[in-house]
Amino acid sequence: MPLQIMVFLCVAILMACSVNSTSNQLVDSESGWLVPQSKVRDGGPGPDGIPAIDNPVFVSVDQVSLDLDELVVGIKIGDQVRAYPHNILNWHEIVNDNFSESNESVSLSYCPLTGSSLLWQAFDESSDKTFGTSGLLYNTNLVLYDRETNSLWSQMLQQSINGNQISTRPIKLTAIETTWQTWKAMYPSSEILSEDTGFSRNYQRFLYGSYRSDNSVYFPVDNQDDRLHRKKRVLGFNSEKTSPYKDGTTHLIMTPQEFLQKLAALVPRPRLNLIRYHGVLAPNAKLRSQVVPKTIDENPTEVSIDDEFQLGKLKQYIAWARLLKRVFNIDIETCPY
Repeated sequence: MPLQIMVFLCVAILMACSVNSTSNQLVDSESGWLVPQSKVRDGGPGPDGIPAIDNPVFVSVDQVSLDLDELVVGIKIGDQVRAYPHNILNWHEIVNDNFSESNESVSLSYCPLTGSSLLWQAFDESSDKTFGTSGLLYNTNLVLYDRETNSLWSQMLQQSINGNQISTRPIKLTAIETTWQTWKAMYPSSEILSEDTGFSRNYQRFLYGSYRSDNSVYFPVDNQDDRLHRKKRVLGFNSEKTSPYKDGTTHLIMTPQEFLQKLAALVPRPRLNLIRYHGVLAPNAKLRSQVVPKTIDENPTEVSIDDEFQLGKLKQYIAWARLLKRVFNIDIETCPY
Protein backbone atom coordinates (compact mmCIF):
# COMPACT_ATOMS: atom_id res chain seq x y z
CA MET A 1 0.00 0.00 0.00
CA PRO A 2 1.61 3.28 -1.07
CA LEU A 3 2.26 5.55 1.88
CA GLN A 4 2.84 9.28 1.55
CA ILE A 5 3.89 11.56 4.37
CA MET A 6 3.20 15.28 4.50
CA VAL A 7 3.92 17.93 7.10
CA PHE A 8 1.18 20.50 7.49
CA LEU A 9 -0.84 22.54 9.94
CA CYS A 10 -3.68 20.51 11.37
CA VAL A 11 -6.13 23.27 10.39
CA ALA A 12 -6.93 21.30 7.22
CA ILE A 13 -8.17 18.32 9.04
CA LEU A 14 4.24 16.06 3.25
CA MET A 15 6.36 10.74 -0.52
CA ALA A 16 6.32 7.75 -2.62
CA CYS A 17 6.50 8.15 -6.39
CA SER A 18 3.53 7.11 -8.50
CA VAL A 19 2.38 7.43 -12.06
CA ASN A 20 -0.38 9.61 -13.39
CA SER A 21 -3.62 7.89 -12.52
CA THR A 22 -7.32 8.51 -12.47
CA SER A 23 -9.25 8.08 -9.23
CA ASN A 24 -12.42 6.05 -9.00
CA GLN A 25 -14.08 8.83 -7.01
CA LEU A 26 -17.47 9.88 -8.31
CA VAL A 27 -17.80 13.14 -10.22
CA ASP A 28 -20.97 15.19 -9.83
CA SER A 29 -22.35 14.99 -13.37
CA GLU A 30 -24.35 18.18 -12.95
CA SER A 31 -21.64 20.41 -11.49
CA GLY A 32 -18.63 18.70 -13.08
CA TRP A 33 -16.74 18.84 -9.77
CA LEU A 34 -15.03 16.05 -7.85
CA VAL A 35 -15.71 17.87 -4.56
CA PRO A 36 -18.82 19.83 -3.49
CA GLN A 37 -18.64 23.03 -5.51
CA SER A 38 -20.26 24.93 -2.65
CA LYS A 39 -17.20 24.22 -0.51
CA VAL A 40 -14.75 25.71 -3.01
CA ARG A 41 -14.17 29.26 -1.78
CA ASP A 42 -12.94 32.39 -3.51
CA GLY A 43 -9.77 33.39 -1.70
CA GLY A 44 -9.87 36.96 -3.04
CA PRO A 45 -6.83 37.61 -5.26
CA GLY A 46 -8.22 35.82 -8.34
CA PRO A 47 -6.24 33.71 -10.86
CA ASP A 48 -2.52 34.47 -10.59
CA GLY A 49 -3.28 37.23 -8.09
CA ILE A 50 -0.64 35.45 -6.04
CA PRO A 51 2.05 35.14 -8.72
CA ALA A 52 3.92 31.88 -9.15
CA ILE A 53 7.68 31.98 -9.68
CA ASP A 54 8.30 30.72 -13.21
CA ASN A 55 11.96 31.69 -13.60
CA PRO A 56 13.56 30.97 -10.22
CA VAL A 57 17.04 32.30 -9.51
CA PHE A 58 19.30 30.41 -7.13
CA VAL A 59 22.33 31.45 -5.11
CA SER A 60 24.85 29.62 -2.94
CA VAL A 61 24.55 29.02 0.79
CA ASP A 62 27.02 31.77 1.70
CA GLN A 63 25.00 34.37 -0.21
CA VAL A 64 21.93 34.27 2.04
CA SER A 65 21.33 35.34 5.62
CA LEU A 66 18.41 33.23 6.79
CA ASP A 67 17.76 32.61 10.47
CA LEU A 68 18.89 29.10 11.39
CA ASP A 69 15.40 28.12 12.53
CA GLU A 70 13.75 29.39 9.32
CA LEU A 71 11.84 26.59 7.58
CA VAL A 72 12.77 25.58 4.05
CA VAL A 73 11.54 22.99 1.57
CA GLY A 74 14.44 20.92 0.25
CA ILE A 75 14.61 19.01 -3.04
CA LYS A 76 17.32 16.68 -4.35
CA ILE A 77 17.01 15.39 -7.91
CA GLY A 78 20.08 13.60 -9.18
CA ASP A 79 23.09 15.55 -7.98
CA GLN A 80 21.25 18.89 -7.88
CA VAL A 81 20.15 20.07 -4.45
CA ARG A 82 17.96 23.14 -3.87
CA ALA A 83 16.21 24.80 -0.93
CA TYR A 84 13.13 27.01 -1.08
CA PRO A 85 12.60 29.23 2.00
CA HIS A 86 9.12 29.53 3.49
CA ASN A 87 9.44 33.31 3.63
CA ILE A 88 9.46 33.40 -0.20
CA LEU A 89 6.93 30.61 -0.69
CA ASN A 90 4.47 32.47 1.58
CA TRP A 91 4.20 35.17 -1.09
CA HIS A 92 4.17 33.03 -4.25
CA GLU A 93 2.87 29.56 -3.24
CA ILE A 94 4.13 27.91 -6.47
CA VAL A 95 7.60 27.58 -7.97
CA ASN A 96 7.82 26.08 -11.46
CA ASP A 97 11.37 24.81 -11.74
CA ASN A 98 13.61 22.72 -13.95
CA PHE A 99 16.54 20.57 -12.85
CA SER A 100 18.73 20.86 -15.91
CA GLU A 101 21.13 17.97 -15.22
CA SER A 102 18.28 15.45 -15.31
CA ASN A 103 15.98 17.60 -17.48
CA GLU A 104 13.28 17.22 -14.82
CA SER A 105 10.57 19.87 -14.75
CA VAL A 106 8.68 20.13 -11.47
CA SER A 107 6.15 22.29 -9.67
CA LEU A 108 6.60 22.91 -5.95
CA SER A 109 3.45 24.17 -4.23
CA TYR A 110 3.17 25.57 -0.73
CA CYS A 111 -0.01 26.69 1.01
CA PRO A 112 0.65 29.13 3.89
CA LEU A 113 -2.88 28.63 5.25
CA THR A 114 -2.37 24.88 5.79
CA GLY A 115 1.43 24.82 5.98
CA SER A 116 1.60 22.04 3.38
CA SER A 117 4.23 21.65 0.66
CA LEU A 118 4.07 19.13 -2.19
CA LEU A 119 6.23 18.44 -5.24
CA TRP A 120 4.72 17.28 -8.53
CA GLN A 121 6.44 16.20 -11.71
CA ALA A 122 5.47 18.20 -14.78
CA PHE A 123 3.35 16.51 -17.42
CA ASP A 124 5.62 15.33 -20.24
CA GLU A 125 2.91 15.54 -22.86
CA SER A 126 2.02 19.17 -22.10
CA SER A 127 3.31 22.11 -24.11
CA ASP A 128 2.95 24.28 -20.99
CA LYS A 129 4.02 22.22 -17.99
CA THR A 130 3.53 24.91 -15.35
CA PHE A 131 0.93 25.56 -12.66
CA GLY A 132 -0.51 28.81 -11.36
CA THR A 133 -2.63 29.89 -8.40
CA SER A 134 -6.36 29.86 -9.14
CA GLY A 135 -7.38 32.16 -6.28
CA LEU A 136 -9.67 29.39 -5.00
CA LEU A 137 -9.48 27.33 -1.81
CA TYR A 138 -10.93 23.98 -0.80
CA ASN A 139 -10.94 23.30 2.94
CA THR A 140 -8.85 26.49 3.23
CA ASN A 141 -6.17 24.76 1.12
CA LEU A 142 -4.56 25.88 -2.12
CA VAL A 143 -6.26 25.09 -5.43
CA LEU A 144 -3.88 25.23 -8.39
CA TYR A 145 -4.65 25.34 -12.11
CA ASP A 146 -2.53 23.89 -14.88
CA ARG A 147 -1.79 26.30 -17.71
CA GLU A 148 -2.24 23.66 -20.39
CA THR A 149 -5.94 22.85 -19.82
CA ASN A 150 -6.95 25.30 -17.02
CA SER A 151 -8.08 22.30 -14.95
CA LEU A 152 -8.25 22.90 -11.19
CA TRP A 153 -6.16 20.82 -8.76
CA SER A 154 -6.50 20.43 -5.00
CA GLN A 155 -3.06 20.50 -3.42
CA MET A 156 -3.69 18.25 -0.43
CA LEU A 157 -6.04 15.91 -2.29
CA GLN A 158 -3.25 15.74 -4.91
CA GLN A 159 -5.82 15.45 -7.64
CA SER A 160 -7.65 17.44 -10.29
CA ILE A 161 -11.10 18.37 -9.03
CA ASN A 162 -12.49 20.19 -12.07
CA GLY A 163 -11.82 20.51 -15.79
CA ASN A 164 -10.48 18.25 -18.54
CA GLN A 165 -8.06 16.55 -16.15
CA ILE A 166 -10.68 15.82 -13.47
CA SER A 167 -9.81 12.84 -11.22
CA THR A 168 -6.24 12.70 -12.59
CA ARG A 169 -3.45 12.43 -10.03
CA PRO A 170 -0.01 13.94 -10.65
CA ILE A 171 3.29 12.12 -10.30
CA LYS A 172 4.48 12.91 -6.78
CA LEU A 173 8.15 13.48 -5.96
CA THR A 174 9.98 13.71 -2.65
CA ALA A 175 10.36 17.05 -0.90
CA ILE A 176 11.74 17.56 2.61
CA GLU A 177 10.68 20.26 5.03
CA THR A 178 13.21 21.16 7.69
CA THR A 179 15.07 24.08 9.21
CA TRP A 180 17.68 26.05 7.31
CA GLN A 181 20.27 24.97 9.89
CA THR A 182 19.59 21.27 9.28
CA TRP A 183 19.42 21.56 5.50
CA LYS A 184 22.63 23.61 5.32
CA ALA A 185 24.44 21.04 7.46
CA MET A 186 23.18 18.18 5.29
CA TYR A 187 23.91 19.87 1.97
CA PRO A 188 26.49 22.66 2.37
CA SER A 189 26.75 23.00 -1.43
CA SER A 190 23.00 23.37 -1.87
CA GLU A 191 21.52 26.10 -4.02
CA ILE A 192 18.86 28.27 -2.41
CA LEU A 193 16.02 30.23 -3.99
CA SER A 194 16.96 33.90 -4.23
CA GLU A 195 14.75 36.82 -3.25
CA ASP A 196 15.45 38.13 -6.75
CA THR A 197 12.09 36.83 -7.97
CA GLY A 198 11.15 39.65 -10.31
CA PHE A 199 8.49 40.85 -7.87
CA SER A 200 8.61 43.59 -5.28
CA ARG A 201 7.78 41.87 -1.99
CA ASN A 202 8.89 42.25 1.62
CA TYR A 203 10.03 38.69 2.19
CA GLN A 204 10.96 39.45 5.79
CA ARG A 205 7.28 39.96 6.65
CA PHE A 206 4.65 37.25 7.05
CA LEU A 207 1.67 38.62 5.14
CA TYR A 208 -0.96 36.81 7.23
CA GLY A 209 -0.12 38.46 10.54
CA SER A 210 -0.50 36.18 13.57
CA TYR A 211 -2.19 33.39 11.58
CA ARG A 212 0.62 30.88 12.21
CA SER A 213 0.16 31.03 15.97
CA ASP A 214 -3.44 32.04 16.69
CA ASN A 215 -6.44 29.72 16.62
CA SER A 216 -8.32 31.33 13.75
CA VAL A 217 -9.05 30.08 10.25
CA TYR A 218 -9.97 32.34 7.36
CA PHE A 219 -12.29 29.89 5.61
CA PRO A 220 -14.49 26.96 6.74
CA VAL A 221 -13.06 23.44 6.97
CA ASP A 222 -14.96 20.16 7.04
CA ASN A 223 -13.37 18.52 10.06
CA GLN A 224 -13.06 20.24 13.42
CA ASP A 225 -10.84 18.59 16.03
CA ASP A 226 -9.84 20.17 19.34
CA ARG A 227 -7.27 17.57 20.42
CA LEU A 228 -4.47 19.76 19.09
CA HIS A 229 -4.04 23.46 18.53
CA ARG A 230 -5.24 24.32 15.05
CA LYS A 231 -1.80 25.49 13.98
CA LYS A 232 0.17 22.59 15.45
CA ARG A 233 2.43 21.09 12.79
CA VAL A 234 1.70 17.40 12.29
CA LEU A 235 2.59 14.54 9.97
CA GLY A 236 -0.20 13.41 7.67
CA PHE A 237 -0.44 9.97 6.04
CA ASN A 238 -2.07 9.39 2.68
CA SER A 239 -2.30 5.61 2.47
CA GLU A 240 -4.98 5.42 -0.24
CA LYS A 241 -7.03 3.37 2.20
CA THR A 242 -10.50 2.80 0.76
CA SER A 243 -12.16 1.46 3.91
CA PRO A 244 -11.90 2.52 7.58
CA TYR A 245 -10.40 0.45 10.37
CA LYS A 246 -12.71 -1.67 12.52
CA ASP A 247 -13.12 1.17 15.01
CA GLY A 248 -14.13 3.56 12.23
CA THR A 249 -10.77 5.36 11.96
CA THR A 250 -10.10 6.73 8.49
CA HIS A 251 -7.24 9.19 9.18
CA LEU A 252 -4.20 9.27 11.44
CA ILE A 253 -3.10 12.56 12.96
CA MET A 254 -0.06 12.73 15.22
CA THR A 255 2.69 15.07 16.23
CA PRO A 256 6.20 14.45 14.84
CA GLN A 257 7.24 13.02 18.23
CA GLU A 258 4.32 10.56 18.25
CA PHE A 259 5.16 9.51 14.71
CA LEU A 260 8.80 8.80 15.60
CA GLN A 261 7.71 6.81 18.67
CA LYS A 262 5.42 4.62 16.58
CA LEU A 263 8.05 4.24 13.88
CA ALA A 264 10.68 3.20 16.42
CA ALA A 265 8.29 0.59 17.81
CA LEU A 266 8.29 -1.12 14.41
CA VAL A 267 12.05 -1.70 14.51
CA PRO A 268 12.64 -5.27 15.77
CA ARG A 269 14.90 -5.88 18.73
CA PRO A 270 18.30 -7.43 17.97
CA ARG A 271 18.13 -11.21 17.91
CA LEU A 272 21.71 -12.34 18.42
CA ASN A 273 20.82 -16.01 18.19
CA LEU A 274 19.83 -15.51 14.55
CA ILE A 275 23.13 -13.91 13.51
CA ARG A 276 25.35 -16.17 11.42
CA TYR A 277 29.09 -15.68 11.24
CA HIS A 278 31.22 -16.80 8.32
CA GLY A 279 34.89 -17.00 7.44
CA VAL A 280 37.31 -16.43 10.31
CA LEU A 281 34.37 -15.50 12.56
CA ALA A 282 32.57 -18.82 12.05
CA PRO A 283 32.18 -20.76 15.33
CA ASN A 284 34.60 -23.56 14.34
CA ALA A 285 37.06 -21.50 12.32
CA LYS A 286 40.69 -22.26 13.24
CA LEU A 287 41.65 -18.58 13.15
CA ARG A 288 38.68 -17.37 15.17
CA SER A 289 40.65 -17.26 18.40
CA GLN A 290 43.19 -14.97 16.80
CA VAL A 291 40.71 -12.26 15.80
CA VAL A 292 38.03 -12.48 18.49
CA PRO A 293 38.90 -10.88 21.85
CA LYS A 294 39.06 -13.16 24.84
CA THR A 295 37.54 -12.39 28.23
CA ILE A 296 38.45 -8.88 29.29
CA ASP A 297 41.35 -8.65 31.70
CA GLU A 298 40.71 -5.91 34.23
CA ASN A 299 44.43 -5.01 34.15
CA PRO A 300 45.72 -5.80 30.66
CA THR A 301 49.39 -5.47 29.99
CA GLU A 302 50.33 -2.84 27.42
CA VAL A 303 52.21 -4.27 24.46
CA SER A 304 53.08 -2.88 21.06
CA ILE A 305 50.90 -3.77 18.12
CA ASP A 306 53.80 -5.64 16.51
CA ASP A 307 54.13 -7.91 19.58
CA GLU A 308 50.42 -8.66 19.95
CA PHE A 309 50.76 -12.03 18.22
CA GLN A 310 53.46 -14.63 18.84
CA LEU A 311 53.59 -17.97 17.01
CA GLY A 312 49.96 -17.57 15.98
CA LYS A 313 48.71 -17.34 19.56
CA LEU A 314 47.06 -14.35 21.18
CA LYS A 315 49.23 -13.27 24.14
CA GLN A 316 46.53 -11.24 25.87
CA TYR A 317 43.18 -9.51 25.48
CA ILE A 318 43.16 -6.91 22.70
CA ALA A 319 40.38 -4.36 22.67
CA TRP A 320 38.28 -3.98 19.56
CA ALA A 321 39.64 -0.47 19.12
CA ARG A 322 43.18 -1.84 18.83
CA LEU A 323 42.06 -4.58 16.47
CA LEU A 324 40.42 -2.02 14.21
CA LYS A 325 43.60 0.02 14.21
CA ARG A 326 45.77 -3.01 13.45
CA VAL A 327 43.61 -4.60 10.75
CA PHE A 328 41.95 -1.61 9.09
CA ASN A 329 44.17 1.28 10.22
CA ILE A 330 41.13 2.94 11.80
CA ASP A 331 41.83 4.77 15.04
CA ILE A 332 38.46 5.30 16.70
CA GLU A 333 40.08 6.66 19.85
CA THR A 334 41.34 9.79 18.09
CA CYS A 335 39.01 12.61 17.09
CA PRO A 336 39.50 13.29 13.35
CA TYR A 337 38.85 17.00 13.92
